[in-house]
Amino acid sequence: MPSARIGEPVVAGFPPVAVVTDSTAALTAEEAAAAGVTVVPLHVLIDNEEFTEGVDVEPAQVIEAIRKNRRVSTSRPSPAVLLDRYERLAAGGAQAVVSAHLSGQLSGTCDGATLAAREAPVPVDVVDTASTGLALGYAVLAAARGAGGAGSAGSGGRGEDSEASDAGDASDAGERARRLGEEIRSRCARTTVLCYVHSLDQLRRGGRIGAAASLLGSALAIKPIIALTRGHVEPVARLRTSGRALARLTDLAVESVEALRAEAAVGVGVDGATSGAAGGEDAVGSGAGGHGAVVTPAEDAPHGNAPDPSSTASSSAEPVAGGVRIAVHHADALERAERLAADLRERCAVPAGEGGEPVPPPVQVRELPAVLAVHLGPGTIAVVVAPA
Repeated sequence: MPSARIGEPVVAGFPPVAVVTDSTAALTAEEAAAAGVTVVPLHVLIDNEEFTEGVDVEPAQVIEAIRKNRRVSTSRPSPAVLLDRYERLAAGGAQAVVSAHLSGQLSGTCDGATLAAREAPVPVDVVDTASTGLALGYAVLAAARGAGGAGSAGSGGRGEDSEASDAGDASDAGERARRLGEEIRSRCARTTVLCYVHSLDQLRRGGRIGAAASLLGSALAIKPIIALTRGHVEPVARLRTSGRALARLTDLAVESVEALRAEAAVGVGVDGATSGAAGGEDAVGSGAGGHGAVVTPAEDAPHGNAPDPSSTASSSAEPVAGGVRIAVHHADALERAERLAADLRERCAVPAGEGGEPVPPPVQVRELPAVLAVHLGPGTIAVVVAPA
C-alpha cells in the first residue's frame, strides 16, 4: 500500500506552514495528499523483523502474527527521520512546521520530534495531542485547512519587494504554526474515543494498560470498555458479554455526540470560547463523559490506511451532519463495526424540518492502524466522536 505523503513537500513553495503527523493518525494516502499533510510512519516488529507502517505491513499481517503467538512490538520514527522531513519541507518553501503526534504517554514519537525540531532550519511546533487514530487524524486535517493545504493559494506571484518581507513572513509563519498547534490540541481534547477490547492480553504485553490494569484481576470473561483520558488508558466499563459491551459502547458514543451538539448549540468554539452565533456545524464543544481524547495505545501505527472496501464509510471531506465527525475503527471485526456504525447513523440522525426525514450523519468505518492493532489485539472496536 502506498504511503501517505511520507516526507514529501506538498507543492514547492506551498504552504508557508507545513503540517506533519505520524501514521497513527489513520489517514489514507488520498486524504493526506489532498490536505497537504506529511505523514511519518512508525514501525512494527514481527519476530524482530522491522516493517514500516503503511509501506510494507498491513493490519491483517499483524492480526495473523498475534494469533500465531509470534513476537510483535512497535517502534517510533527516529529523530533523524523526522529531521529529514522538516528539512525537505523547508527546502520546498515551508517557513514553519506544526508536527502533531500521538500521546507522549504511549510513545516516544513526540520526544523524537522535539529533538529533531532543535536542528530544523525553520520553526517547528511539536504537538503532543494525547490522542491517536482518527481522533488525531481529524484534528490534523482541520489544521491543514487552516495552514493552506495542497491546492490553496499561497506565496505565488510575489513582487520584487518580497525579499524584504521574508524575515517578517517567517516570524508570522512561526506564530501561525503555534496557533495551529493549539487548535489541534483543543480539538483532540474535545474528542472522545471509546474502545471495546476483546482481550486485554495485548495491552498487558505492551505495558500500556495504565489505570486499566485494575481490569486484569477480573474474570477472564470480562469485556472491558476503555478510553484514552489525558493521554493514557483508563477503564470505563466492564461487561460480562461482547453483546452487552458493544451495546454500552454504542450508548456512550451517542452520549458523546449529544454532548458535542449541545455545546455547539451555544456556540462553544474550538478554543473553548463561546461565540455570539448560535451553534453551527463548525462550532464544537468538549467530549461527553469526561473521556476527553482517544483510546488505544501504540508506539506506531499505520499510515496510508485504505478504507475497508466493503465499508459504507464516507470521505472525511464530505459535509458533516450535526456538527460532529464519527468514525468506527476495528481490528479484524468488520461485520461488528458495520453494525455499530449503522446503529450510530440511526440514533445520531439530525432531525429534519417539518415532515422531513431525519438526516443520518456520515460514519466512517476503517481498520485500526497496524501499530494500534499490535497493542489492542484482534476483535477491538473503537469509536471516535470529534468536533466538525
